[in-house]
Parts: sequence; C-alpha cells; structure tokens
Amino acid sequence: MNRTLLCCWLYGSEESCKEEATNFFNALRNGVEGDKRFPFECPYQVYLLRNQLATEWVVAVQVMRGTPGDDSSEQNDMLMQWFEACSAPHPQEKVGKPMSGNTIESALRGLSYDFIDSFGVIKGGEPS
Repeated sequence: MNRTLLCCWLYGSEESCKEEATNFFNALRNGVEGDKRFPFECPYQVYLLRNQLATEWVVAVQVMRGTPGDDSSEQNDMLMQWFEACSAPHPQEKVGKPMSGNTIESALRGLSYDFIDSFGVIKGGEPS
C-alpha cells in the first residue's frame, strides 16, 4: 500500500512550541478516543516529533490510502475538518506539506528527529 505523509509543522521557541505541538497532538488523540473518528477508512498514524538540532516540534499525520502521492486539496480539507472537529488548535503552518519516503521515519532520515509519542492503527510504519 502506498503512503502519503501530510505534516503540520510547528515553529517557535522550544517551550512555547512544545506546548503548542503537544496540545495539538493531544486534541487529535482525545478526538479519536471520543467520537471524532479519523476521516479516512485506512491505516493511519499521528506522531509527535522533536527536531534535536533546531527547536522545532512537529505533529505529523501519516495516511495510507493506497493512492500514490495524494496531496490533493480534498484530502487536506478533510484533515483540516478533522482537526477542527477535534478542537485541535491550528498549527502555525497548516496541513499540506507532503514528504517523500515510505514512512515518517524514512522521510525524516538524517534530520535528527526524536519520536516522542504516536497513536493510530499502524505501528512502526506497517499495518497492525
């Protein structure tokens, strides 16, 4: 199955950015645990990441829809609607930054990211 990586990048001072990214990530997790299901019927994973070199925190959404390179505005709009339904505070840069690579790990290889937390229906880049 092909993968599309749609990422929300959060920038700023480390402490304020950490709080913003963590709040965003937790709002999405709480939404899924409540009644705000993920907008697509496919494997997905949501990650909270931190760049070790830059003071950059990231919430990344990995969508495995089986559509190669799908970074369509419809898919982005559905993710933005899900963010809003989960009452997730908007990131400084909104969704829609596709990345190459079969997994979040391979897309960020060499960029010194720590994987802080994750949830969803895939683990380690493979369907569970």
